[in-house]
Amino acid sequence: MQDTWNCPFCNFELARDAQFCPNCGSDESTGWSDMGGYDQNDLHEHDYEQSVRNEFGHTEKHADWQAFVKTVIILLLIVLLFFIMSIF
Repeated sequence: MQDTWNCPFCNFELARDAQFCPNCGSDESTGWSDMGGYDQNDLHEHDYEQSVRNEFGHTEKHADWQAFVKTVIILLLIVLLFFIMSIF
């Protein structure tokens, strides 16, 4: 008895007890139909930039300039503090 078999839709090699095909998405509940293939469904290409805008509300890729200025000021204050402490 074989340990593997091929998906009837995309011919991807599957384990004998496979419940679905990880390559095309066909499964036992769809009867291993050809509706499981990527080309036959309404999926569209993922827009990563749109997902970032939806998730974080930012449209620019660079850091906020106010946060940058605050960080530089804090770093300068820390350096100044260490300089003053090293004098005494």
